[in-house]
Amino acid sequence: MDRYEQKYNINRIEQAQLLARLKPLMKMDAHAGSDGYLVRSLYFDTVENKDLHEKADGVDDRMKIRIRTYGDSGIYKLECKQKSGDLQTKTAIRITLEQAKLLVKGEYAFLQELSPKFYQWMTLMHYRPVCIIEYQRIPLTHDFGDVRITFDFNLRANFTNFAIWEHPQCTLVDGVHTTMEVKFSYGVASHLKQAIGKHLNSRISSSKYVRCRYITTRIGD
Repeated sequence: MDRYEQKYNINRIEQAQLLARLKPLMKMDAHAGSDGYLVRSLYFDTVENKDLHEKADGVDDRMKIRIRTYGDSGIYKLECKQKSGDLQTKTAIRITLEQAKLLVKGEYAFLQELSPKFYQWMTLMHYRPVCIIEYQRIPLTHDFGDVRITFDFNLRANFTNFAIWEHPQCTLVDGVHTTMEVKFSYGVASHLKQAIGKHLNSRISSSKYVRCRYITTRIGD
C-alpha cells in the first residue's frame, strides 16, 4: 500500500515537548515499551553507491534495500523502500537467519523462488552490504488517516561488521538530533497538526542512511 512520509529534524528538548502533546492524542505502538524499541537495519547498495547518490542528489524516484530487525526479536525482513517525492511504497518479505547470512555473503540464488522481484533487483544492479544502522524509536499511532508518528534518536552505525544477527557494536553518529517521521495514507487530522505546530516548518530531505554514509571515507570505495 502506498503511504506518504514526511520527515522533520528536531532536538531532544523538542522531542520531549512533542511527545508530551501527542501521547494524550495517540496510542503507543503495541510492540513498543515505554522507551520504544531498537531498530537495526543492514543496508545494501550498488558498487557505484547508486541509492546513496540518488538520495543525496535529490533524485525524485529512488529506492533503498535493507534487512531490518527490531531489538532481540530474531525476526528478519528483506525490504525495498521505493519513494517518489513524499509517496512511498514498501515491499517486504520475511527471511530466516540462514537466508540473512546468505545475503550478507552475496548469495542471492534462493531469492529466485522466494521473491523473483528481489532477485532481479539484487543481481542485475549488483547490490552488496554497506553498513548497519541502528537507533531508538518511539512510535505513536492514530486510526484516523492511518497516521504513524515516530521519533528516531541516538543514531549509530557500523561499517565493517555486517553480521546484523550478532548485534555488532555501533559508533554513535548523532546523539543530539531526532528525526520525527509522519506517515499517513489519507491525511493528518487537524488536531495532530496543531499539536506538532511550528515543527511542520522543519522538514528535511536527508535520510539516516545518507547521514551515516557521508561521515565515512567508504563512499566511493
